[in-house]
Amino acid sequence: MEHITVNEIVTATGRTAAWRGTGDVEVSRLSIDSRDIEGGDLFVPLIGEKVDAHRFIPQVFEKGAAATLTSRGGETDGGHPWILVDDTVKALQAVGSLCRDRLTIPLVGVTGSVGKTTTREMISAALSAGFRVFKTPKNNNGQLGVPVTLSKITGDDEIAVIEMGMSMPGEMEVIARIARVDTAVITNVGVTHIENLGTRENILREKLNIQEGMKEGGTLLLNGDNDLLKTVTARPGIRTLFFGTGGGNDYRAEDVRMEDGFASFTAVHNETRVPVSLNVMGEHNVSNAWRPWRWRSFTAFPWRRPRKR
Repeated sequence: MEHITVNEIVTATGRTAAWRGTGDVEVSRLSIDSRDIEGGDLFVPLIGEKVDAHRFIPQVFEKGAAATLTSRGGETDGGHPWILVDDTVKALQAVGSLCRDRLTIPLVGVTGSVGKTTTREMISAALSAGFRVFKTPKNNNGQLGVPVTLSKITGDDEIAVIEMGMSMPGEMEVIARIARVDTAVITNVGVTHIENLGTRENILREKLNIQEGMKEGGTLLLNGDNDLLKTVTARPGIRTLFFGTGGGNDYRAEDVRMEDGFASFTAVHNETRVPVSLNVMGEHNVSNAWRPWRWRSFTAFPWRRPRKR
């Protein structure tokens, strides 16, 4: 979120938005936590069931925030801009989309009922062999976290791995339209959040919305060992690839064996066979390892290294 001004944020949040203060002030990142303020932040006060974060606006300016969104009105504080919006959540997402507009690096999106964080870490580790990698910090993977995550990507980063989580109908579509990833990974479809979505088939439909906003030529990577995902074909213009241990997968693990809790296997793609030994415990990590292994060992990235701005 480098070199974005208050005026640009006002435009991004809608024509009805206004601001009080200086419009050429630049903000460096988004923050929704008053305890986690750095100099140059744009503070976004959220209204919860118990706490309205608007009450923390004076404190965040004391900590160095450059500007704040507000749906409660307010006056300028020592020249700090207050950007007036109808809904701070929607405004947060609009600014996250603005941050995405500014990015020229490829984004990899990771979702699934379980294994998102482990897969994110493995993909990031594999990519770090050749790229400066940004990855989602902590678990900032929802409708609030993804915009904040996008705002933290800098001009020094060459590729980003974005964790994308959902728990309610329609949530993944919102996140996906903000992130607009180039490559999407779905680890599995299980029963997590089934109380909100009703059936695994509904969960599958929601997860597949990660394709929203993907450009033609993107890639959807699916766990071909999952009973639901193995039946999926990506949307027109998006390439479908499967990973797993089954023989029908494009990228598969064969000869899986365990020793002292660590897995070894042969990674297979077409005629290529590569021995692999994992340094993380658990046979389940064979499947997790397949997602980054495709990029690191078999297929060069389809993107050129971006020029520095």
